[in-house]
Amino acid sequence: MIIFENKIILLLPKNGTHSIMMEHGVNPWDGPGSYTRLNKNDALIFLDGDSPHLPANRIPKRFEHLPNYALVRNPWFRTITRYFWTKRRNWFKEKISIDEYVEQKYFPEKLKGDYIYEEWAGTSWRPQIEWFNEKTIVSKFEDYNFKFHFNESKNKYNIKISKKTANLIGDYYLPDIKKFNYNVPEGIIQ
Repeated sequence: MIIFENKIILLLPKNGTHSIMMEHGVNPWDGPGSYTRLNKNDALIFLDGDSPHLPANRIPKRFEHLPNYALVRNPWFRTITRYFWTKRRNWFKEKISIDEYVEQKYFPEKLKGDYIYEEWAGTSWRPQIEWFNEKTIVSKFEDYNFKFHFNESKNKYNIKISKKTANLIGDYYLPDIKKFNYNVPEGIIQ
């Protein structure tokens, strides 16, 4: 999460985190201290370990009075993006298809036991709605005007998923789908 003097931005995995951090001059992954070097907005990046992905219930008490903002993303595109993000890191023990990835709710062996990663980081399978509290002001990723585009993808991978996989994603993220009125994107089912 990024904490400002007057607001907090919750950073949900695979919802434009890197782009949002760069927009505000905070990026813990560019090396030690770099998130302050680029910081033009007096922002504070709040991490647990090396993860900026923290839900509203982890907002430090001294900042709870501030409004918090977050982006939600179409669950099908978010899952496809997470699959390729995991694949790029070579976190699969063996070759695994997106259908297997979704069916298993795949989680990298090397991260097991790290509750931040299991529960809240980029590999998380939690519905997005669980990240918010009653004060969270939510916008859609698809409507956000990003100033920077890092790791940009909608379905740039041009991947097709099975109907079974599409249904599993729909089941996993039903609360998000209902609350934010998402539908299976056209053209992704084989």
